[in-house]
Amino acid sequence: MTLNWLYKVVITIWSVLSVVQYVAADEGGVATMREFETAWNQDRPNQVIRLDGDVLNDTTTALATRRQSVTIVGDGHELSLTPIGQTQQRKMLHSTATVTLSHDFWLTGPGDQPLVRADQIVTTADSNVSITPGQNGTMFEANDVLIQGQLALHGMGGDMFTANRIVLATGAFVEAFGQLNVHVFRTTSQQGEVLVAPEAVLAISVMNRTATNRICAPIASNFKRITIQGGHVDVNTIGPGIYWGAGDDAMWRITDQGTLRLTSTGQIPVLEKAADGTGRGGVQVMPDSNFYVSGQGPSLIALQKPTLLKFVRPATVQLTNRAGQPIF
Repeated sequence: MTLNWLYKVVITIWSVLSVVQYVAADEGGVATMREFETAWNQDRPNQVIRLDGDVLNDTTTALATRRQSVTIVGDGHELSLTPIGQTQQRKMLHSTATVTLSHDFWLTGPGDQPLVRADQIVTTADSNVSITPGQNGTMFEANDVLIQGQLALHGMGGDMFTANRIVLATGAFVEAFGQLNVHVFRTTSQQGEVLVAPEAVLAISVMNRTATNRICAPIASNFKRITIQGGHVDVNTIGPGIYWGAGDDAMWRITDQGTLRLTSTGQIPVLEKAADGTGRGGVQVMPDSNFYVSGQGPSLIALQKPTLLKFVRPATVQLTNRAGQPIF
């Protein structure tokens, strides 16, 4: 056995171990926050991180901002970013590329900041993800959000999604509940849009209480377009179902046999436009689509500025004031 031959054997073994380590980091499983931190901070392109156990927060790890896309694959476990103590560095899943959530897991985290911030956030068709932030914590902040699977959103006082474009793809199911007094969906773009595709379901049940200086509907009307294209949206709230505030001009459009059902249990109009609202925006219900409004306020609809309400036969429109008060 020569030294040259031994040297080649050592180099070969080192190379194999390096490849194994690379694969484990990019597509291996993690079961502790330290392992998750190591995988996340490697920031490799199209990285896959699989949760092989409950990944619970600790006081020693930190998650850097990624530049590459990453997929987190669950297996019924929890990924917790919830702080431990007051001095711990707060964590979020932050990438300037795409963050994809796949399979089933529970994502929890701190208040007063988003759980996931990225250019694009995607959930796969086989996903079943539950999300619970802390008090006043938000869930997603992104330019684009694409929901293809199932999401259960439990809010505690912070906006759930803030994005320029939110799409519920065909077959997606999103359930949003909690005590908010903020928005389930909102945008910071004057051209923002929401699309609910055929067979997609958005079910909202929130305790959006209303103060004189804070009227808030679950889906903000600062989007440019909110289109229910064959999907089903069901909103239950204490406050208004649709509210156009100052500068809001969203056009809600229900088409392709889509359904929008708004129910309010508060003594307030279900559709309302403020006196300082614009003269744009409204609701269009196209043929074979459905629009149901039920409330118990002094009027069901209160529009203090011009607003388009367009119902095209044979659309189904049902307006019910359970208090026996006027519709307008």
